[in-house]
Amino acid sequence: MQKNTNNTNTFSLEEKIFNTVSFWCVVAMGINCLLNLLLATEFIYNLLNITIFLIYVYFYYSSKVQGKFKTLVVPFAIFTVSILTALWFIGGGLNSDIPFYFLLIILILFFILPSKAGFLFISVLFLLMLSLVLIELYKPELILKLLTEEENLLHKINAIFISMLVYYKLLDTVKKQYDLDRKQLKENNEKLIKYTEEKSRFLANMSHEIRTPMNGVIGVADLLANTELDSEKKDLVNTIQISGKRLLTIINEILDFSKIETGLVELNNHPFSLSDCIQEVFKIVYPDFSKKALQLRTEIEDDVPDLIFADSGKLTQVLINLIGNAIKFTEDGFIKVKVGLYNKFNNQLKFEVIDSGIGIPKENLKKLFESYTQVNNPATIKSGTGLGLAITKKLVLLMGGNIEVESTPKVGSNFIFTIDFKNIKNPDRQKKYNFKDINIESLNISNDSLSTKIPLKILVVEDDLINQKVIKKTLESLGYNIDIANNGQEALYKIRKGLYNLIFLDIQMPIMDGMETITQIKSNKKLSKNSEIIVALTANVMSEDKEKCLNAGMNDYLCKPLVRGDIIGMIQKWFG
Repeated sequence: MQKNTNNTNTFSLEEKIFNTVSFWCVVAMGINCLLNLLLATEFIYNLLNITIFLIYVYFYYSSKVQGKFKTLVVPFAIFTVSILTALWFIGGGLNSDIPFYFLLIILILFFILPSKAGFLFISVLFLLMLSLVLIELYKPELILKLLTEEENLLHKINAIFISMLVYYKLLDTVKKQYDLDRKQLKENNEKLIKYTEEKSRFLANMSHEIRTPMNGVIGVADLLANTELDSEKKDLVNTIQISGKRLLTIINEILDFSKIETGLVELNNHPFSLSDCIQEVFKIVYPDFSKKALQLRTEIEDDVPDLIFADSGKLTQVLINLIGNAIKFTEDGFIKVKVGLYNKFNNQLKFEVIDSGIGIPKENLKKLFESYTQVNNPATIKSGTGLGLAITKKLVLLMGGNIEVESTPKVGSNFIFTIDFKNIKNPDRQKKYNFKDINIESLNISNDSLSTKIPLKILVVEDDLINQKVIKKTLESLGYNIDIANNGQEALYKIRKGLYNLIFLDIQMPIMDGMETITQIKSNKKLSKNSEIIVALTANVMSEDKEKCLNAGMNDYLCKPLVRGDIIGMIQKWFG
């Protein structure tokens, strides 16, 4: 062990208090020894005080060595209590300075001993004091009075003085430690905030840098898939699409998990239609669903309101994750989505995603929602990070609910989760949605020219040439002739010249970015009039980025990489 007296900040609070107490024990016994010599008290009494003084000197110097506290505290407590007990009988009992030191040692032990040991030791001390008082009351002859009244008075004054000094030093030590801890906590909090902000920026930049080239890969593959190809080329394009989708899923899961782990995900509760939310989920999962011989069933209880106040984005993500999993592990049969009230008094909705898939063995159910975990079964191993259900659980907990699973191998699984919500009492909008009326086939994206059904004048504001080509080709395949602007400045020039029904506006661009462009549009009546619907087009996927775009005045938000279905869905949503 090395001494470390220069940097006291490395000592714990208990070590600092113990060092302070040991020092004042040395001072107190030193003064007692000096008083005894001056007053010429009994030799045995002087010898006892000098011995105690020297032992406390040892405790004090030992306490200056970091790490010795744990080995010293118990011997110190036992020694001090033993000495005080002996001095009680020798020094005059209640009518002496010893009761002051007993009370002082109780306070000291309260600070320096662990909770359980401290409570036990202090209880023993109180019982010991009570025993000593009873002995003095019923056997007063056992108490020796070696000091005169004057000597006793001087010792009492010394005890009071020492006690007050020790109390002061204890409070001062605790206050200094409190101030130090508060300062360190503030510094750590500032570092954590800075780290979180840096990580948030890093995740946003990584997302943007990865998704921008991914938009070219997935977008071009999607365009190729909608052209006339022989079976071999279709198989190759399909392989590109599947691989791109898997890579995108992995990127999304890693980013989502990182955001959740660092506390960057917050609830964004707002009024929305539950039926519209679920219909949107069905549209997203339809391409995967339509490739299998599956039935999609839905069921909703009569007392479930349609217009609710909750976080539609996170509910959508949870439903997509669970239905996507059900599709992945169900080759034929059905997938059923049920919605009901879980708790009418606490306003909780209950969702069930039921499938007739391969099921999950009972021994694997407990670890199903753990991070980086996949069911270790050759029949169930699929590609992925093992983060999907971990993210799902964290999102459900964030929404005030819980999630569990019931499953039987070769029969199917039922994922059940709840979320908190508030009912919006608006009779005009609180319609009942009949899930039985959902026409799954209507979710299919037609290859017919959309421009004949929904004629639009469209402007794409995008600086990346590859992304321009992908979006241009996609819209041309739907029958649209589009205008392209390389930045916000060019976009404003084109908007001044004429009306655009739909504008796809990229966020990160040179010269003038998307946020500055939307600000200019919304602050100018003519520009605003010539811009019917503005959709943010960006590789940033952070929830705060989406909120920033919508708050700035954009009507909607699309994340790269884009496929044909995303663009069709956006056109149908606003103009269908």
